Parts: sequence; structure tokens; C-alpha cells
Amino acid sequence: MVTYAQIIHYKWPKNSWKIDEDDYSTFSWMPSNIDSKPTEKEIIEAKDEADIFYQWKDVRNERDKLLRNSDWTQLADAPKKNKAKWKKYRQDLREVPQFFEDPDFVMWPDKPE
Repeated sequence: MVTYAQIIHYKWPKNSWKIDEDDYSTFSWMPSNIDSKPTEKEIIEAKDEADIFYQWKDVRNERDKLLRNSDWTQLADAPKKNKAKWKKYRQDLREVPQFFEDPDFVMWPDKPE
């Protein structure tokens, strides 16, 4: 579940603002902002879109962590035994965001032994 702060940051990223405890009544919008202050209704309407954005961000963060944890497999002095399998695994990881339509149903490739 995304917070108002996450929604505002996602939908109006180039603006300065402050909000306390996810309470719209504490939401202050800086006068120097280009955009006008969003209404609570506008924030709520942007919730689903922001939620999907942050779910995919979590997927990409997990993918990046798995790639970092397998970087060693592609070094010149890494064991040659499963190098091709590791290379395929890493390519499959890179393709996860493009292959799946819904971040809730991502299936991670199996890590080689």
C-alpha cells in the first residue's frame, strides 16, 4: 500500500512539499512549485498508478540484487563449469521486467547450481 508521500513523489516529482503521517490536512505545497497543489481526490486517483510503479521498482531492486550477487560468475577467473548457465540466468534476470505484465506474478529464474 503506497502512502500519500509516495504518490505525490511519483506523480508530482519536480515539486516541493511536506506531509505528516499520511494526513492530507498536514499537506503543505511550496509556493514556488510549477504545478498547482493537488487535491486529495487527485492524490487518491493516482494511487493505483503509483502503486504499480513502486511494485515494479521493488521487482527491479530485487533483480539488481540478484545480478550483483552473481557478478562473480562472469569474472575471467570464475569456474568455467556452469558459466553458460550463469550467463543465461543473468540474462533472464535482466528480462524479468519486460517479460511479466504484473509485478505480483513475477517468477524468478532458477539460480544455477
